[in-house]
Amino acid sequence: MKKTLIAALAAAIMVAAAIVIPTRITAKAPANPPAPSAALPAQGGRNEGRHPHMTAAIQYLEQAKAQLKQAHPAFAGHRLRALQSTNAALKECHEGLEAKRKK
Repeated sequence: MKKTLIAALAAAIMVAAAIVIPTRITAKAPANPPAPSAALPAQGGRNEGRHPHMTAAIQYLEQAKAQLKQAHPAFAGHRLRALQSTNAALKECHEGLEAKRKK
């Protein structure tokens, strides 16, 4: 399961990055960029303190998901597949935290 989770996360992040990064490069920079601490809001979950990397991965995947939803749909189906992969990675992360909680 660990290998599947890592593979799903890696695939979702790579596909999301391939779509989001070019958009960020051509997009106009915001007038007032958010402070670095505001980049990842605290979720307040039970496992956040014990599993900060998984929690951060979930937060980054949620941000990638939001960006993919806002991206222009003309990517020959790749945006949709990236969104599906991101959702699968989020599901694996949540299931992993739940499994760890039950131990």
